[in-house]
Amino acid sequence: MTDNKRIYQAYYTDSNPIVHYMVAMLDVQADSTILEPSAGNGAFIAALIGSGRSIEAYELDSDAIAQLHKTFGTQIQVIHGNTLLDSRLTERIVQQGGYDRIIANPPYGAWLDYEQRKILKRAYPDFYVKETYALFLYRCVQLLNDSGKLVFIVPDTWLNLHRHTALRKYLLEKTTLLEIALFPSAFFPRVNFGYANLCILTVQKGVYSAGHEFNVYTGFRDVSQLADKDTVTCYRIQQHAMQSNLDHALFISDKPKVMRLINDAPLRVGDIAACVTGFYSGNDKHFLKTRLDKKRYAKIDPDTICQSTDRALLADGLEGNRCYVPIAKGGAQHYIKPDDWFMLWSKEAVEHYRHDKKARYQNAGYYFRQGLGVPMVSSSKITAALLNYRLFDQSIVGIFPHNAADMGYLLAFFNSPTCNTLIRTINPSANNSAKYICKLPFLRPAETQSQTIQAVIKTIIQQIASTGQFDFTLKTEVDNVIGKIYGF
Repeated sequence: MTDNKRIYQAYYTDSNPIVHYMVAMLDVQADSTILEPSAGNGAFIAALIGSGRSIEAYELDSDAIAQLHKTFGTQIQVIHGNTLLDSRLTERIVQQGGYDRIIANPPYGAWLDYEQRKILKRAYPDFYVKETYALFLYRCVQLLNDSGKLVFIVPDTWLNLHRHTALRKYLLEKTTLLEIALFPSAFFPRVNFGYANLCILTVQKGVYSAGHEFNVYTGFRDVSQLADKDTVTCYRIQQHAMQSNLDHALFISDKPKVMRLINDAPLRVGDIAACVTGFYSGNDKHFLKTRLDKKRYAKIDPDTICQSTDRALLADGLEGNRCYVPIAKGGAQHYIKPDDWFMLWSKEAVEHYRHDKKARYQNAGYYFRQGLGVPMVSSSKITAALLNYRLFDQSIVGIFPHNAADMGYLLAFFNSPTCNTLIRTINPSANNSAKYICKLPFLRPAETQSQTIQAVIKTIIQQIASTGQFDFTLKTEVDNVIGKIYGF
């Protein structure tokens, strides 16, 4: 059963409030034809028995197929097949004769071997095939009859991630969004999805009318609130506005200024700086050492640390005993990170990194340059620290302004609540990858504002260099200036 869960990612819908809510949103009529494209243990089917004209259930797992036959007998039609590739379903799409209602908790990131990935990539060339739920969503909208309804429970990553732009565009053009409920994955009992949040999406096949709005519910504290949504936060979203958003993403904010900046900014961080992902040795346990007490890593001998920041000297690796270089790693820290980690950078090691399949010797032209490092892993507050001519690893997005004069301002911006609001609006559900950092609006300060920011940042850096700490009132001062520049 463990292997099946790994392969099929079959997380069954064992939450009665979720099942009841989704079945209610499906709005089944007496003559409805119903499809469950990944039936699993039949939780939705059990709630739908006796409604509609017919129910078809597709399932790939042979154990689940046997259980469906045992539980429902001849009350439904059970089909052992792959919804994403089944020829009968493809024929239905071609003939435009699908289903009136489709409900599912599809597989999330089901394991695929390379041959399966190739097949799916040919069948769905515009989609990210590793996210199988996105393929199910696209396929099932194709299978809906005109005015048919679909209710899916899926990770919320499709709402904002760059890789799902094509899916959002398709949904916005081919369906009317009726409702989205966003809630923690913890509402699902006894499972760990690897996703922080899930959403229940309800759509109707067909182009939406002018001015159409739909509700987005968020702020759920308990799964029972799905039955009483008056107790949670509701955002009223115009579908046309979402279609006009950057990458067709769903931005949720009660600040109109934030929305306008994200969509209409004349300059973005990607226009004024290179944003790149850093280095990975392929085997940090072997190549990485530290000053810290870490069980998995050896302690660094200070006499093996290279003190030079000469990029010409460092480019192809070092000779001699001093062959370890400082490397900036992830972890939230404002303005400056101490030199706690060191990577083997001998000539032999660098040659290994360049050719080893597990290593990531990427964006090497930015190694040992001055820039900013933003941790890729999301936390409650975005932070940035000077790279200070160090190597930086793949848990860091390196930001290298085209104009060095922007360095202090960017350092202030990336440590500010203003930046945090923007990045969490653009991408609330995933890591701070280079693609999303590039999308951040960039507004230039007035000269007096720039002078204030530069002076305060200089003082903060001096304080950290001297004592390891800084006066937090200085951060508040510079944060307020950034807030005035951006208008919120």
